[in-house]
Amino acid sequence: MKVLLSSLFHSFLRILASVLVCVAVFDILLKIAEVFENYTPFEYAYWDINGTIYTFLVYLGIALGIIWSIYERQKENLTNALNHFCQLFIRIWLAFLISSYGFAKILRTQFEVPEHIKDIPINALHPFYLTWYYFGFSREYALILAAIEISGAFFLLFRKTRLLGSAILFPTMLNLVFINKFYFINPWSLLASIFFTLGTFYLLLIDLEKIKSTFFNFTIKLKWNISGLIRTSLKALVLLAAFGLIWMYANDSPINNTFLKGVWSVEAMKKGADPITYPNNKDSVLTKLYFEYASPERIVLEFNHHTNRLRANYQLSSNNDSLIILAVDQRIQLRINQLNAETLKLDGLQGDDSLQLILKKVRNSSR
Repeated sequence: MKVLLSSLFHSFLRILASVLVCVAVFDILLKIAEVFENYTPFEYAYWDINGTIYTFLVYLGIALGIIWSIYERQKENLTNALNHFCQLFIRIWLAFLISSYGFAKILRTQFEVPEHIKDIPINALHPFYLTWYYFGFSREYALILAAIEISGAFFLLFRKTRLLGSAILFPTMLNLVFINKFYFINPWSLLASIFFTLGTFYLLLIDLEKIKSTFFNFTIKLKWNISGLIRTSLKALVLLAAFGLIWMYANDSPINNTFLKGVWSVEAMKKGADPITYPNNKDSVLTKLYFEYASPERIVLEFNHHTNRLRANYQLSSNNDSLIILAVDQRIQLRINQLNAETLKLDGLQGDDSLQLILKKVRNSSR
C-alpha cells in the first residue's frame, strides 16, 4: 500500500509539472507578444479565447504527464532530467511573473483607480474598483505586498531556498485566488492566480519530506484517561473563551429589528407653511435618514450631502405610531402613517414649526 501511494503521489507530481510547464510556456510567449503589442493583434485575440487556450493546455499537460508516468521506469535517466528541467522552468516562470506583479505595485501600474471612479459612491462601485481602491489607498501597504512577492520570487530562483520562497508565496497566491474570485477582479487574473498557486503548491510538494519532518514530526496516540481529557478540555476552553468574548461584543446592545431599520430617502418635505423646493437651501434640506442596525436608538440625518450629517437619538413608541428625534439643540416629534412597506408619511413638529415628510425606503440594513 505504501509503495502504491508513493507511486500515485509521484505520478500526480509529474502530471502537475507537465500542466504547469505547458501553461508557463504559453505565459512567457504571451509576455513576449505584449512587448510587441503595437505590432501584433495576438494579445487582443488571446483575451477572447483564453478559456479555450488554458483548457487545451491543461488537457495537453495531463496527457504528457500520463505518458511520462507510463514510461518513467524505462527511461529513468530521462525522467530525472525532466524532473530537474520542470522544477527549474516552473521556478523561473513563477519568479518572473510574480515579481513582475511586485514591481507593478512599486511603479504604480497596479492599485491605481481612474479619477472618474473615485467619485462614485462606495455602494455603487464594482467590487473590482472597491478592492483596487482599498489596496491602493495605503502606499506603504502596497510596498509591503510588493516586497513579499519580490523576495519570495527571488528565493525561488535558487534550489537551496526554493522551499522558503514557495512557503512565502503559497499563502499569498492562495489569498489572491480568493480575492480574484469573490471580488470579481477579472477572469484572467483569476486564472493566473490559480496557476501561480498550483505552481507554488507543486514546489512545496517536491519538498514534502522536509515539511513533514519540520511540522509533523510526531505521532498521535489516543489516551482515554481522565487527566488527558481534562487537559484537552482546558485547552479547548481557550477557543471557547475567545468566542464568548466576541459574542458579548456582538450582543452588548439589542439589535434594531423595527420596520425603521435601514436607509430612507426624503421624497417630499414641508416645513411650516411652505414646502421645501429642491434644490434651494441645499445645506438645510433633509435628504436621507439612517436608522442604524446595531444601535436601535441611533439615527443619522443627512442634509443633501454625506459631509453634512447630524447624529441623534430617537425613540419609537411601543405601538409604532410616533417617533421622537432628539438632536443636540432640537427635538422633532412626528406621527407615523405607514402608507406601505416602503413608504412612510410623518407629520409633527420641529421646534415651533410644523413638519411633514414623505419617506421612501432605499435599502434594508445588511444585518
